[in-house]
Amino acid sequence: MGALSAPALLIRGLAASCLAAASLAACAPAPTPSQPSASSPVPSPSTPASVSPSPSLSTTPSATVLTTAVSATTARGTARMVIAVLTTVEGFDDEIDGEGLTVLGSGDADLTWNSAVGQTREIITANELFVQLEPPSGTWVAVPVEEWTPTAAAGRPLRGLSGIPDARPDGVEVLDGVETTRYRGFLDLAGHGDGLGLNERALQLAAANPSARIEATVWIDDRGLIVQVMRTLVGATDIAASTVTRLADFGTSAAIAPPIE
Repeated sequence: MGALSAPALLIRGLAASCLAAASLAACAPAPTPSQPSASSPVPSPSTPASVSPSPSLSTTPSATVLTTAVSATTARGTARMVIAVLTTVEGFDDEIDGEGLTVLGSGDADLTWNSAVGQTREIITANELFVQLEPPSGTWVAVPVEEWTPTAAAGRPLRGLSGIPDARPDGVEVLDGVETTRYRGFLDLAGHGDGLGLNERALQLAAANPSARIEATVWIDDRGLIVQVMRTLVGATDIAASTVTRLADFGTSAAIAPPIE
C-alpha cells in the first residue's frame, strides 16, 4: 500500500481543520441522546426529560446483562451508525456529527463526518486508517497509526462494555417507537478514552484528575440488542466530552475495503 506525498502535512491539516475541536475537548455539558434512527439526521446533543427507573427493574449491579447484549449485538455482524461527538476544551466547543457502517466484531468502518468547517470521510480496516478530506471526490490519504484522528475509534461502539462490573438498570425509555431498558455503569479512563473523541493531549489533561472516569449508558431493546451507547467523561475538572452512538439496520450487507493500495 502506498501513501500519498507529504502525508504528515495533510494529516496535520486535517487535525487543524475538520477535527480541530475534536482533538481539544473539555468542559461543556455532555450530549444527551435524541431519538432518530441510524438513517435519520445525526442526533443533536440536548437534555431530555428525565426517565424514572421502572419499579419492576432490579437495581442489583450486574455485568451479565451487558456481556450478553454485547455478544448478541456483535453476532448481527454489521450496523448502521449515527454519532454525535460533543467536546469542549479550554473554552473551545465543538460538535462533530457522523454516520456510516461498522463491522461490529472487527471495528472496520466507513464513516462520514460533518463539522462546522467541512466534511471528511474515514475508512478503518484492521490497523489501517484512510481519510478523504473532501468527499466524495477528494484525495485519499493513508494515515500512520501515530497520527490517527480522535474519531478513528468510532467504528467500535461496543468496546469495553462487557467489562463494566457495576451496570445498573436506569429506567425504561422509548427510542424510535421501541421500548428500551437503559443501563448505566463506569469504565476507567485509562484504556477506554479513545471513545470520547479526544486527542492524546486532551486525554492527558483529563487523566491528570484522579477521579476522572467514563460513565457509560447503554440502551437495550426487547431483542436484547444494544441500540444506543453514550459515553461521558466525568470527574475531570477542566475537560468534558461525550459521544452518543445510535445503532440500527443490523446485518446490513456491505463491504468495507481500503480505498487505496
